[in-house]
Amino acid sequence: MSEKIYNWNDICRDVDDLTPKEKDFDDVYTSDDIKRDLNHIRGIKIGKGILLEQGISDSRIQEYAVAQEIGEMDWFHEQKQFDRLFPDGEGKESMVFLSSEYDDFVNHLDAVCLVCNADTDFKPVPFALDMTYNTDSDGLSKKMSWRHYDRDINAPGFSSVKYFEDNFSYNPLIEKGRIAAMPRFVVGFSPEISQEITELRMSSTGLMSTKRDELSAKAKWCVLRELKAQSEQMLKFLEGHYLENSKLEKLYSDTKALDLFFGNAISAAAEADEGHKDWINYPQGDSVYGAIMSKVEERSMYDGRDK
Repeated sequence: MSEKIYNWNDICRDVDDLTPKEKDFDDVYTSDDIKRDLNHIRGIKIGKGILLEQGISDSRIQEYAVAQEIGEMDWFHEQKQFDRLFPDGEGKESMVFLSSEYDDFVNHLDAVCLVCNADTDFKPVPFALDMTYNTDSDGLSKKMSWRHYDRDINAPGFSSVKYFEDNFSYNPLIEKGRIAAMPRFVVGFSPEISQEITELRMSSTGLMSTKRDELSAKAKWCVLRELKAQSEQMLKFLEGHYLENSKLEKLYSDTKALDLFFGNAISAAAEADEGHKDWINYPQGDSVYGAIMSKVEERSMYDGRDK
């Protein structure tokens, strides 16, 4: 492997810096509320047999690497679509934020993406990512669960985030604190690709290598197709239910915008990667992608409500 420019401690420090800390939300929530959430996290960790002092896990490092790839390698091909997405300088390119530990363990999401462009009518639309490299059927079934913590929302694939903050923007599009409901997508690809991408990010030549281009493109194609398949599925359900209450109506509007965004991203990616059919067709042989898409197809047989 190429000469390393980062060591593991450097990467861990970056991940820690980008992870929202519950204690930093004392201007949003009461100290008792935050303390209760921290105790909840501790209880979950103990129940899972996770050592409380083990620090940042390898899987969290990989989630960080993928979150960085989405932006740095322009997985949504916003640069190629710039004139259409950002006429007269309107809108903002998509951003990806790592989740807090609470939202990771309780709300089952690893990152929050924020989109604001012509496809969303220049309104900020968030969506959550739950990343996986697992093909276990039972585990994926749990990840693909329809449940949402808001009892008024009995719809497929939605979640909430409690500890969200945009630390990158001068004028954040969404206020610090809770995002009550947003589409949540389960995405993933081969763990070997994820590990290689993570390692390339730690090397002096790997960050700008053709190998990184290839691996990132293959991962991108898995994720884009997973996002589009799930957004289509969510829309199919919501089209028959969104008039039932105002919360579902807002989710329908957001999901419709995201479905358009994902579709246009795939079209732009196909044009950009036209000379690399192996990248475009890669998902067909990826076992994690296959397992996720199988679950998407499986749950499409139901109307989106818990059995």
